[in-house]
Amino acid sequence: MRVAVFTDSFLPYICGATFAALNQINALAEAGHHIRIYCPGASGPISADADSPELHESVSLQKVPLSLPWGGQPDLNVVFPAIWPTMRDLRKFKPDVIHVHTEWGTGWAGIFAAWRLGIPAVGTFHTFWDDPRYVHHFPWPNWKVIQRAMGAYSAFFYRRCTATIAPSSSVESHLKKRGLKAVVVSNGMPTPKLSSDEEIQNLRAEFGLNDGPTFLYLGRVSYEKSLPLCLAAFKAVLTTIPDAQFVMIGDGPEMAAIKAEAGRLEIEPSVIFTGAVPHDELIRRNLPR
Repeated sequence: MRVAVFTDSFLPYICGATFAALNQINALAEAGHHIRIYCPGASGPISADADSPELHESVSLQKVPLSLPWGGQPDLNVVFPAIWPTMRDLRKFKPDVIHVHTEWGTGWAGIFAAWRLGIPAVGTFHTFWDDPRYVHHFPWPNWKVIQRAMGAYSAFFYRRCTATIAPSSSVESHLKKRGLKAVVVSNGMPTPKLSSDEEIQNLRAEFGLNDGPTFLYLGRVSYEKSLPLCLAAFKAVLTTIPDAQFVMIGDGPEMAAIKAEAGRLEIEPSVIFTGAVPHDELIRRNLPR
């Protein structure tokens, strides 16, 4: 099968939607399907090996033109749908189905292309845009009416899809309240091999960990992740388990604020910030436990 994937969130931008799409794309490619990705960036095809080395070698990638950086989010671009060059490229690729992962400029380009080519458009729902923690990122007031409007917009987009995928039953229930019927397909990831005791000890030494209990956060360090709440909970843990440690793997726009919060809570010696770790390295090996 030939699958055209449209997403506004893709490497080098790091988020859950990026890696959900990446894992799905690589799995489809491993199964022998032909995949072409349409995502923000400069015009013209770019080698998957050169631009996104974590992609399966058979995957091709087409950067959609007419995009601008989104303030405050490194590597995230806002896309204005460029229909003509996208359609020209799609007619050469000849997809059997279009899969959209985001409901913004690139996603709308995918919806239009599916309609124009007369093929199915499958959409995967990733983000509760009506959640006030997400509305916070947009340049308008975080009011209830705005939150409802964002939810209505998201539902309007997915009604344009032939089928909608929900990554969990709770998301399916949310979409059902919006009048959307969805199929539950969990976001997959490769299963890493189990580490030996020696490898685990080496990893603990690499991250400077003691033998006490280790709590782990893995993800983007951003406002909507509620990380100050995690730090507050961890401080409560330290009152009864003083040798516990909290490892935060990832990076993002709130890193400086989160480090400052750890200092304010006086738990900084027990919190280890590793910074960003490449996705393929995380999959290849287990982290300390």
